[in-house]
Amino acid sequence: MPRLSILIPCLGGAADFDATLVSVLQHRPADCEVLVIHSESYDDPYALGHEVRFIERRSDSLAGLVNAGLEAARGQVLHVVGCGLEATEHWTEAALGHFADPDVAAVSPIIHANDGESLVAAGLAWTLGGARTVIRDSRIISAGSGRRKASILGPTLAAAFYRREVLIALCGFDAAVGDELADVSLALDMRAIGRLHVCETSSKLIEHRPRPAVASRGFGSGLAKERLFWRHASARGLAVSLGLHAPSVASDILRQLPSLSVLSSLVGRCAALVDFGALERHERHLAAALEQLRSLAAERKAEQQRLTGTRRRAA
Repeated sequence: MPRLSILIPCLGGAADFDATLVSVLQHRPADCEVLVIHSESYDDPYALGHEVRFIERRSDSLAGLVNAGLEAARGQVLHVVGCGLEATEHWTEAALGHFADPDVAAVSPIIHANDGESLVAAGLAWTLGGARTVIRDSRIISAGSGRRKASILGPTLAAAFYRREVLIALCGFDAAVGDELADVSLALDMRAIGRLHVCETSSKLIEHRPRPAVASRGFGSGLAKERLFWRHASARGLAVSLGLHAPSVASDILRQLPSLSVLSSLVGRCAALVDFGALERHERHLAAALEQLRSLAAERKAEQQRLTGTRRRAA
């Protein structure tokens, strides 16, 4: 079993993932597998089938493609590398080291702009009012930035390391919330079950082609944002969260004006409010994930004790 599975999800054609794949193959560590999950036909003109697994899946979302890769991956750690990024030398080493801590479920690498200096992303955050924000503060990469790193909730969908068994327990990314919120939804769930995130500034990727901004609108977007807010509002302080939620919703509405999607977005938020069973269903989902992880840990401990006993008897 390889320690690392590198996934390159691609909604476009080969031209979109070629440069990313070349850089990954050039700098990949020895103990890894590389998978390209793509939504368009690809005939492998460079005969890379012995080095790369190409998996075609019909999907209109990156989250859906990553979930397909999760099903096929064999590594203990899953590393998502988005199209338009280039790997750098030894970029996985420091990030993988954090997974020696069994409580670490995710690691954020650093994404630099093409100039190699400007910070594109160091992870993401979820405001108390219920808004996703990408961390671009360049002070993250300076010495003594521990507090700023601690404020990062999790990695972006563009580039991320995940413990595979935690992803499986949580059933992968929630594609229903859309690509705009899939990464922050997963990060919030990981924190809710007590798993940790680390921002590793020594793990660097370069954005050679800017990724188109994902800005979902309309009913589905409003429904997803409101559901996500209520799933985690209590854990973060309900009174404060409620006080900041109205300004957050108003800001979201202003960003959509003058589009008619504002109305359908508000309808979506209202639909989330009257879906009284949604919170309970989500709590059951988290409880099941936590129980699955505890069972795995118990099995691992029992196996270790068995091996230890075998060695002692052999000695």
